[in-house]
Amino acid sequence: MTMSAPLTSLPNPHKSTSPITFVAVPNTRLLLWSYRVLRSLQSNLASGQLIHQPYYRPVSALDQGYTHPPFLLGADHVFEWHSTLHRFPLCIVTISINPLYHFPHPHLVVANSFTYQCPHLHLLHWDLTPEIPLELSESLEQVN
Repeated sequence: MTMSAPLTSLPNPHKSTSPITFVAVPNTRLLLWSYRVLRSLQSNLASGQLIHQPYYRPVSALDQGYTHPPFLLGADHVFEWHSTLHRFPLCIVTISINPLYHFPHPHLVVANSFTYQCPHLHLLHWDLTPEIPLELSESLEQVN
């Protein structure tokens, strides 16, 4: 009787964990869009006080009468800036990528975190953005 290797030992098909060059993909049904979203989850930008937690959000949906597995694909990138004094977040930024957020420009929702009572900036968009939107950077400057 032979034992198979655990799933964690499978090789990573994407050798590099560095972000790929931004390519605008206007249609969320294209495989390139899905590949780019999945690839963004492989990079971890945590450093020092900055904690980065990427989350994969698979969703199935009907399209023209049948299910695509997974037709709707989403991702969340949660960034927390922690204090050196008490180790709790001073600010949280969540970037949510989902095809249902098909706005012409990213939407920013500014609120307070229920858990930590710190500013929580939530950026909603259907696609990755090549740069930080001006509205988000201005809100981050106001947090300081």
